[in-house]
Amino acid sequence: MVAAALLAASLVPAQQADDTGVPRTLSRYAPDVAEQQPTAGDSQLGTQLQSLRTPVHTAPADSGMQYGIWAAGDNYKVSFHDGMTFVPYLGAAYPKTQSLGWTTKSVLLGETELLDNKQARPVPTDWRYEYQFGAVTEAYDVLGKGLEQTFVLHERPAAGDLIIRGAVQTMLHAQTSATAHQAITFFDDEERAIIEYGSAIAFDANGNRVLVGTSYASGHITLTVPGSWVASAALPITVDPLLNRVLVASSGFNPYGQVETIDIGRDDDAFTNNVLITYTRSVSATDSDLWARLGNDDFANTYGNLVFSDITTSWVTDQTSCAYVGGPERWAIVFRRHFTNSPTITSRLRSHVFDSGDTTLQTNVAGLNPPAGQNDWRPDTGGVKNFSNGDKAMVVFQREDNNGTGGAFANTALSSVYGCVIDTTTVNGTFGVPFEIKPSGSHDSERPSVNQVSIGGSAYSWVCVYQRILNGVSGDDWDLLGARISEDGTVSGGSWASDLANVSPSQHQLGAVVEGIGNRYAVVFTTVDVASVNYKTALITGKQVQIERFDWIDGAVSPTGDYANVVLRSNPARIWEATGIGHDKSDYSHWACGFRSVPPGTGSLYYARVGYDGQPTEGPLGTVLYSGVGAQVNGGACVFDDDNNNFLFAYSIEDAFGGNSTFGHTLTYETPAPPSTFGVSCSGATLSWEGNQQIGAEFNRVRVTGAPWSAHIMLVATATTNVQVVHPIVFPGCRLFVPASGPGYLGAFPTGVGPNPSWQLPLPAFLGAQTLHFQDWYLDGNGLLYSTERLSVPIIK
Repeated sequence: MVAAALLAASLVPAQQADDTGVPRTLSRYAPDVAEQQPTAGDSQLGTQLQSLRTPVHTAPADSGMQYGIWAAGDNYKVSFHDGMTFVPYLGAAYPKTQSLGWTTKSVLLGETELLDNKQARPVPTDWRYEYQFGAVTEAYDVLGKGLEQTFVLHERPAAGDLIIRGAVQTMLHAQTSATAHQAITFFDDEERAIIEYGSAIAFDANGNRVLVGTSYASGHITLTVPGSWVASAALPITVDPLLNRVLVASSGFNPYGQVETIDIGRDDDAFTNNVLITYTRSVSATDSDLWARLGNDDFANTYGNLVFSDITTSWVTDQTSCAYVGGPERWAIVFRRHFTNSPTITSRLRSHVFDSGDTTLQTNVAGLNPPAGQNDWRPDTGGVKNFSNGDKAMVVFQREDNNGTGGAFANTALSSVYGCVIDTTTVNGTFGVPFEIKPSGSHDSERPSVNQVSIGGSAYSWVCVYQRILNGVSGDDWDLLGARISEDGTVSGGSWASDLANVSPSQHQLGAVVEGIGNRYAVVFTTVDVASVNYKTALITGKQVQIERFDWIDGAVSPTGDYANVVLRSNPARIWEATGIGHDKSDYSHWACGFRSVPPGTGSLYYARVGYDGQPTEGPLGTVLYSGVGAQVNGGACVFDDDNNNFLFAYSIEDAFGGNSTFGHTLTYETPAPPSTFGVSCSGATLSWEGNQQIGAEFNRVRVTGAPWSAHIMLVATATTNVQVVHPIVFPGCRLFVPASGPGYLGAFPTGVGPNPSWQLPLPAFLGAQTLHFQDWYLDGNGLLYSTERLSVPIIK
């Protein structure tokens, strides 16, 4: 301290400062939390994933129900196990699934029947399914834009018109139409066009073409190829209509089938095919399907690797989650199958496990079946960090006791939150024994979330956060609670609770998403005041988006640290939903969270990046991933990419014109200028910066190396100077490069001792972008002060 006083009071300038450094002051700001909608049409699109085709495939039966044989284009799916059935994707707003089945009844050449009651021989390939009748092949090609139906005539045993007649099975209706070159459009009961059986052409082996007449009457479509053309055509002859979903903008529903749930995970062991996006799309309000696509960090291959699909009409697959498990280097996808077509409607969890980098389409699953009368749903999945021991995944979910309704699935007033370990070393993954997380006979516990990446090791754990309300108590609010769960399924005795649990006025805390690793966690959620919503709301939309940080050391009974909740956005109406959160596993200090606005707000997806204390370092205003008037954004899941030091988002857009697209979006950090040094040291010691230069980082350090064992005084300032220090206790030639007083001087760190001391310097979120300057002075054993060069470190947001 004597040396510090000497530096501040006794140093006199021996010459004019010759440094060009400009003093800079610290800036502070408080986040503006008033909601401001983005400008109409303002959008910052990520990378659109290409339209997906699903090849012809099958899957094992489940709960006594057959999967069937299925394929899909971008806006339809089709089954072939009982003839051809075409099913368009109409979206969750459409009340029921519509379909059109086809059965070929007759193929006449003149008066000669070519089918002759023969049993068709099915011949499937990836993108084509054939029914071979001998002289005629009925085939279906799975195209992105629609299903192409063809009839191929291989023989010409007679003369005359070629007449193909098929029976249509559908709840839709079409107008009776005489033979003409035309499409047949099928309508629902509200006279909305749903499916189009396209106008057909015929062509021969030489490419000669002729228009085909199409008629419709009494549930039958008839195709007629003129006999005069058939007689001179080169075999084989192909008749080619196209089945397609009809786009009618005024229909009042999204005709493509919007994405309902979406998740994103990253395999940190691999460098390609290392990002998994899983999502569900709605055929209708009563049917939903699942896909999983594997691609690269930059979304450059547009996620063409389809690794799992679940698209049958035998059950509904409408909730999905995924995580990577670093020990065995395997993925775990966990999802809900809702058996709405069974005598008793049930809800079950299923998992699909596969190896890192495996891009083959597989359909194998493992199942978790609850006790009789109970149903499981709303799964979320946690994995294990790369290069770590640990072969378990953790699935948390909501369980309903439906014994009072004969076992039929329904959300009860006393739901429970459960966990279950999945052994990912087995072929399909093996569910362990489920356990209840924080049992309560008087609370309704719902919507669990678990951190996606556990630290791993010989013993490791996850944190599960969920919402709970005291059932039947008027005016009570949903509160957020958290529990720690070890890899063997042991639930810690302590709990985390949001700081809002006991505030006045009361606030519902809704739809939480948690992420973190080791001992550092953040939860993003929405809130709405009980004064305006004085009931047990079933929605997760809120008036505010908030985030809350807490620490919980692995193995500790209870949380070990807590930060105050932070409001990210606010609005007088309930327009906000939390969508996802990712944790920077490199600096353990930053989180990026996603949240969306829903009607009556403009359809937009936002992000906020926060630092170690939960305070935003970017945003919360102006941080728009997508916005569009008349659009809706679904999803907004987030994961951290530790190889490229950025965050990856996955979401889907329904635009104002009925279009539906899925996007990947990369959120990068700004790149700062590297630290630099200035001046000539009068000692052999040097300075270095450890960590990163992002405001919000907690574990940065400035370090001295090459000094003798001594006491050190590290100065830090926002300004610079360059003066020679003349004093009896200062070694000759030493210069002051960082001011020891004045407006640019910030202070000195606590005295360090030793040859290589270091000081941790958290960068709180209130800092503005600027440059921090450091210089070390140390006192040797002879009582002389020595100085180092100046280290200048630009810090940014």
